Amino acid sequence: MNELQQQTIESYNKSAGTFADSIAKLKNYHHTYDFLIGGLPEPCDILDLACGPAQISQYIRERIAAKIVGVDLSHGMLNIARKAIPDGEFVQHSIIDYYDERQYDAVIIGFGIPYLDTEQMERCLANACRLVKREKYLYVSFMQGNQSRIEKTSFGGSNEFLIFYHDKETVKNILTNNGMSVAQEFALDYHEPDGSVTTDVVYIAKRSEKYVSDT
Repeated sequence: MNELQQQTIESYNKSAGTFADSIAKLKNYHHTYDFLIGGLPEPCDILDLACGPAQISQYIRERIAAKIVGVDLSHGMLNIARKAIPDGEFVQHSIIDYYDERQYDAVIIGFGIPYLDTEQMERCLANACRLVKREKYLYVSFMQGNQSRIEKTSFGGSNEFLIFYHDKETVKNILTNNGMSVAQEFALDYHEPDGSVTTDVVYIAKRSEKYVSDT
């Protein structure tokens, strides 16, 4: 992890409360969570990678019985997540190589991929796929593109964030190569102040019953 990525984590530590009170309360992703919930058993086991203040897990918990494990590098975010889900298990760790002997009904990477470069993203997704039970789901969102840049956000004030954009076909191929098939794709367009449009892609992928990892 490079220095700019470390600075991004610190920016999230400083902005955790503002993020939880603004971006985390937006409803524009709810239909994507609803699709995921529709395929889950009850009760279910959820691994929330880059969980932030646990807004996705909290949304799921309000609708079905679920046991939550959350992972994030921001201690500021984890402090909020622990208050939101007191009986959850929250770990401060990188999502790139998080290890767990357990497997889950759903692994969620809601807001983590935009902070990983291509090599880190591939490692993260390959590892996440191994943590999904057979015939169960991986939820991943990312911003469509091929560039990276330092940005200021609506919730971050003067803090800066290093953001990576990823090609959706590249992401889909990584999922396929790791035994997943995309069950549903969502595209959410955002109109930027400069007039450009940023597309956030959500893949909900299902693990093949027959797939066996060679690692």
